[in-house]
Amino acid sequence: MPLIDGKYEILKQQALSADQSLVQATDPDGRLVRIVWYDVGPRTEPAFERYRWALRQLGRRNDVLLRDVVARPGAHYTVWDDPGDAPAAPPDAAWRRRLEALDLDPDGSDLRRAGRRTVLAGLAWDGSALPAPRPHAPSDEAAPAPSGARSLPRLPAAPPWLRTWLVGLLASLTALALGIAAWERSDNDRMVVVPDVSGMQAQDAAERLVDLGLAVAPQASGEGGETGTAVSITPPPGTTLRPGRTVTLTHVLPGGDGLVRDVPDLRQRPLTGDVRTALADGPWRLGRVARVPADLPAGTVMAQRPDPGARAVAEGPIDLLVSDGPRRETTFLPDLRGLSLEDARALARLAGLPAERILVDRVTGLDVPPGQVSSMTPAPWTPVRATDVTLRMVVAGPSVEGPAPPDPSGPADAAAVPDLIGLTRAEAERAAADRGLSVRVEHAQHSALPEGVILQSPSPGSPAGDALTVTVNVRPVALRVPEPSVEIRSPHLRWVPYRFVIEPGIPARTAEVYAQPVGGDRRRIARQEAQGGDEIEGRWLTATPGPVTFELTLGGAPYAEQRVTRSEPAGAPDP
Repeated sequence: MPLIDGKYEILKQQALSADQSLVQATDPDGRLVRIVWYDVGPRTEPAFERYRWALRQLGRRNDVLLRDVVARPGAHYTVWDDPGDAPAAPPDAAWRRRLEALDLDPDGSDLRRAGRRTVLAGLAWDGSALPAPRPHAPSDEAAPAPSGARSLPRLPAAPPWLRTWLVGLLASLTALALGIAAWERSDNDRMVVVPDVSGMQAQDAAERLVDLGLAVAPQASGEGGETGTAVSITPPPGTTLRPGRTVTLTHVLPGGDGLVRDVPDLRQRPLTGDVRTALADGPWRLGRVARVPADLPAGTVMAQRPDPGARAVAEGPIDLLVSDGPRRETTFLPDLRGLSLEDARALARLAGLPAERILVDRVTGLDVPPGQVSSMTPAPWTPVRATDVTLRMVVAGPSVEGPAPPDPSGPADAAAVPDLIGLTRAEAERAAADRGLSVRVEHAQHSALPEGVILQSPSPGSPAGDALTVTVNVRPVALRVPEPSVEIRSPHLRWVPYRFVIEPGIPARTAEVYAQPVGGDRRRIARQEAQGGDEIEGRWLTATPGPVTFELTLGGAPYAEQRVTRSEPAGAPDP
């Protein structure tokens, strides 16, 4: 349906004369209004301004159904609340004095009886230039002007032919009002009356509104009714709306208090302390936590979702982005197996390991020549942090730092427990077998510790018994931490569409369309002759990203503006 000024939806229209049209429409809330559209030229512009000023003085009282009086190039109209079936009433003495005080003809008024009051629902204007004004004659019966209004010179009585024309116009308006009422009764299927859904289950209430053709915007509340029920609706029940209008359905959320509150600001706070305490004491809970390397101390919250200060339902999750600390320097160790101990030490120091973190275990009975490295921990080519890792190498042959280990075949209490820390399970079992010891193996999973034996009981050097227990770490596979990335897209050509509808009643004028992208210059992209009822549409080719603002001017004066965000690739030529 066509719109007037983008907010009044036209239902019906009827020509009253060559220069005036009566339009029945609805406002953005779906209420009926009557609009009188005037074709005002340069000769009658001053008269319309006098008429508009007088109507604004009347509109300050609550017994006048005037909504607005608009006067701009190409658009002169008045907006009145629809009186419905209120009966017509003749102008009484009080209304005559009041209208004549503003140089308005009482016989051209559309007065209606609303209960005990008489309200003004319309006022005719013939569009001709007003006669020369004359001062008011003093009279004891003259009513004072409305507060804040200035007096206007009194005009002489209208000529008989004008009064006859105005009486006929009033009769036409009355007949039109009765016709509109009859039309409304016969076309009720095109309007929707908002039902009362209070107390219904929220889902049932929403489905009922959707079945009537209305759009539903849910709004959570923590009070006003039972959990899960609808408590109110906006606009209120009984309001008449056009199908497709949006209504707000307020309902009570199940679980917790259901209140919508401000999200706290958790940024720059440590996750392990302040944040967990704040979430445990408040109505929120911790959601997903992602960690990325950053210059902030490890565990510091850098960002959150929902954003701080946003409105959200209490007891909902808050997702956090947490600093994993500065990115540490990593290194790797080559395969040292089969090398001599001296060469293996040199390569480890070259990789950045300090001497005190290079440990050597000598084991006899290995399948490699004495003095060569049989195995190593961590595994070759594994990325490690040079300041945290400890290299353990198993070398074939007796230890050079002390006497050879006692003969395993000797007395059990004379043998000492070997140091198995850092060995693989197979190496530990072989070393223990060399001492005549049986091994009981326990497993652990610690991502921060190296693979292999991390604990043993009894401790190394203790008198050996019949068996010892070792804990072997099987390090879990670490998940790759995603790193933030930014993608900068290159500009590309695209078509941005626009469409304007010119309101009925506007005479032919030069129409020009201007386009302005974000951060760009305003430029004219179209020019043509247009009049009321025409549609002006097209596409504009641009490589600038972002929304585009289009402006339509009529006769050089601004008429309408729209902001367009949608576009399509420039794959087809401009129509």
